[in-house]
Amino acid sequence: MSGSPSLPFSALRVVEAVVRHRNYSWAARELEITHSAVSQAVKRLETLLNTKLFERRGGGMQPSPAAVDLASAYASAALDLHRSLQDVLTASAPAKN
Repeated sequence: MSGSPSLPFSALRVVEAVVRHRNYSWAARELEITHSAVSQAVKRLETLLNTKLFERRGGGMQPSPAAVDLASAYASAALDLHRSLQDVLTASAPAKN
């Protein structure tokens, strides 16, 4: 992946939560972080990627196609990691006699 940006996984988690909730405050509650932390994570990714991820619409946030793509990729990667962790835990569990 030489030359590609190193994206902070935690910020991608934030984007995924905002895409699902369409609301920074609800995403913050789910993630147990502040509204400000959500906003900062989104801004950091927008700066890194040089693209707008969300537009305010009424009381919620409308994700851009890029935000939806990132959220989907994060959700898929998180599921793969969860499965891998379960495999490692199962493989390292002591055998029952």
